[in-house]
Amino acid sequence: MKKLILIVLVLVAVGVGAGVYTMRRNTVEPTVTTQPLSRGDVVDTVGATGTLEAVETVGEHDLSSRATTTMALGLVRAAQGRDDEAEALLLEALEIIESSGFLALESWVLSRLEQFLRERGRDDEAAVYRTRLAELAPVEGLAAAFSSRIERIA
Repeated sequence: MKKLILIVLVLVAVGVGAGVYTMRRNTVEPTVTTQPLSRGDVVDTVGATGTLEAVETVGEHDLSSRATTTMALGLVRAAQGRDDEAEALLLEALEIIESSGFLALESWVLSRLEQFLRERGRDDEAAVYRTRLAELAPVEGLAAAFSSRIERIA
């Protein structure tokens, strides 16, 4: 009986070994293509015709969404160098949010408008918004706290 068990174990070991050998031999090695790193523009083009329509629109009474969207578009225009449009949009965002009473958001828009003007060397105009910002957040650092908090939410 011991002889039979030993023969079975040897046959099983040989079978497992043959199976592993066969499986490893039949695997296809993946081909890896490398290319030197280079700088360039990533271009992705989408071709479409027709009209785009919003799936969901913001209601006229949703002032915070309207203000933040307008401000974001203003910041995009500023980054594109379209300063006249950017300034108009930032002022529009401020006008929208002033009537809401949402002081944190008003502070955020004011800080972006002040920064926009200051970066363009228009310090006298920026000072007006800096003063308004200080009036909204009289505790030093509060306006920055509002801004960082809203940026995390947005």
